[in-house]
Amino acid sequence: MHGTSERKPTLRLIAAVGGLAALIGREVSGQRSVSRAASTIARRVRPWSWRTACAAMATALACTMLSAPPAHAVSVDGAVDTAFTAANGTGTLLTSVSSIAVQSDGKILVGGPNRTNCSGIAIRGQVVRLNTDGTQDTTFTTNASAAVDFQALSIAVQSDGKIVLGGKYTPMMGSGGCDTPIGRVMRLNADGTRDTAFTANTGTGPRHFATSVAVQSDGKILVGGVFADWDGATAHAVVRLNADGTRDTAFTTANGTAASGAVNSIAVQSDGQILLGGSFTTWNSATVGKVVRLNTAGTRDTAFTTGTGAGGVAGVGVNSIAVQSDGGILLGGTFTSWNGATVGKFVRLNANGAQDTAFTTANGTGVAGSASVGVNSVAVQSDGRILLGGNFQGWSGSTAGRVLRLNSDGARDTAFTTANGSGANITVYSVAVQTDGKVLLGGLFTAWNGATVPGIVRLEDIP
Repeated sequence: MHGTSERKPTLRLIAAVGGLAALIGREVSGQRSVSRAASTIARRVRPWSWRTACAAMATALACTMLSAPPAHAVSVDGAVDTAFTAANGTGTLLTSVSSIAVQSDGKILVGGPNRTNCSGIAIRGQVVRLNTDGTQDTTFTTNASAAVDFQALSIAVQSDGKIVLGGKYTPMMGSGGCDTPIGRVMRLNADGTRDTAFTANTGTGPRHFATSVAVQSDGKILVGGVFADWDGATAHAVVRLNADGTRDTAFTTANGTAASGAVNSIAVQSDGQILLGGSFTTWNSATVGKVVRLNTAGTRDTAFTTGTGAGGVAGVGVNSIAVQSDGGILLGGTFTSWNGATVGKFVRLNANGAQDTAFTTANGTGVAGSASVGVNSVAVQSDGRILLGGNFQGWSGSTAGRVLRLNSDGARDTAFTTANGSGANITVYSVAVQTDGKVLLGGLFTAWNGATVPGIVRLEDIP
């Protein structure tokens, strides 16, 4: 009898070990608590032997750990995605990154100036496409699509996968056929080849720079920049093109004399209204504060009132616009005041154009510095947090490495800053957010937190 009673705890221990190992495996793989698994199995072992249950727990845990696959490194919110950096290698074929856009399939378009020039050397660059892991998409054939020294300042992806580029080109002295006008606006097919029908319809395009492009839901294309004519006809820093590249003349008529200065940024609201920001101080002869909202037809939305808007020394303005899901409007730039009150080169407006003063208070003093220091790019994450990139090195009296993240109320996300360390060593021009929350940053920088990077990095996002 004694021998039989000895075998019962032993059998129960063996059963407990097996059951607990299985439960622990399920709980750990589901990222739940091991203690919860232990509690579950302990309830299955009769109260007569807690010592047996504890032994089972210890044995099962050891078995589970021994059989578990090697643990992966834990990602830190805001830290560099080192696998992406490694996949980039020495980087793109661009000397720096001016613009970034993420396609619906997750591939990444990167625009900037060419690494080579037209002086007898084949053009390489303008736009490079990366796979989701950071390696170059060699099927994207834009390198053979143009023989001009072009810099892509802005990229917009159409719903059909075609890619609209706005930028500038620099004629090379003595380079012969290199000085071939492309109108500073071009459209690529999804494989990177030039959409020649679109080019034919845009003609010579803007005389100077096309700094911003945006695509409306109806397929029409908005172009803003530094230009006073489009294909030889008068234009005041903004035009709208039909889907085939021809000019929407009704929009131009509705604009009147439009902007008195450069249009640096364009954002289309979900209701189709159009936000423009730049260095202009009047719109169709009416005084505006370097930002304006247009109705879908192109007329000015007079209900959108910003007072005197962006102020500061001559030449400062709005560089970037982002619209939040609640209709709030984020503006970044080089301005040092808004409607007469001091701000740190960044402001949030309510949907009617009035300043959100509580948000400004949470910002503190924001960005400080000369007129050339400011915010170049603003992006909003799906959880409402806000990303800023630029050439600033401080925010509200604390160090910032040319990028920072704010909570939705305008207060700084200090954990994100800690993960970044010293951040970028030179200017950040573009910020983009992937659907998985990871953050892409491009610019002139050659190092991030002291480590060499090729003008683009991807940061982790941990909800």
